Amino acid sequence: MEESEILKVKANGKSPLKVVYQKEEGDHCWAIVLLEWCGNYRLGMRWFYSKVGLPQSSGRPVWFIIPDELCITILNGLPLKPEDRKEIESYLSKR
Repeated sequence: MEESEILKVKANGKSPLKVVYQKEEGDHCWAIVLLEWCGNYRLGMRWFYSKVGLPQSSGRPVWFIIPDELCITILNGLPLKPEDRKEIESYLSKR
């Protein structure tokens, strides 16, 4: 799946800033993004398949906002380049 398709799913009317990670699995894909949520930078996650994927609200695609307490643990489990990891952690540390 193209990054541009992932970034089309908005959060609070704004596109995510960056695709942190995506994984293709057969006919579907899941992705983690960096986005702005309620004035803070957060990680969001969703599955992409069929027309809408999950999660969704009223038939529209939305992001699951990952709780702050889980962000570092999730980042630790992803094969990220050190410079990308540093950039993402820099955003997440802004409050």
